[in-house]
Amino acid sequence: MGGSASFPTNGSNNPLIDGGDGGRDECPKRFKTMVTGPAQGIAMGARLVVTLDKTSTPSRVVLVDPTSNSTVGSIAGIPNLDVLLNCLELGVGYRAFVDSVNGGRVEVTVTQL
Repeated sequence: MGGSASFPTNGSNNPLIDGGDGGRDECPKRFKTMVTGPAQGIAMGARLVVTLDKTSTPSRVVLVDPTSNSTVGSIAGIPNLDVLLNCLELGVGYRAFVDSVNGGRVEVTVTQL
């Protein structure tokens, strides 16, 4: 399962940041991507919590189903993943909305809280 993402461009060639020092203002507000990992039992319309898993090396961005507190999958292989990781480190909150489920392919829209 690939990890492509569609980010807003903010008028620059860099889809997440437009210069600066890597602060909260440069965190993505909204983007679409696919979930990698098991994603079992997830349904279209589900709302997931986006969190940072520091137990793995390197850290990874995971999606958690708040009703079962289980990891649904992760976000990987997207442009500027390091920026998203930094935003989560800074305490910026995100949630994901499941747009579609087609077999093992799960597409989500991630929005900043």
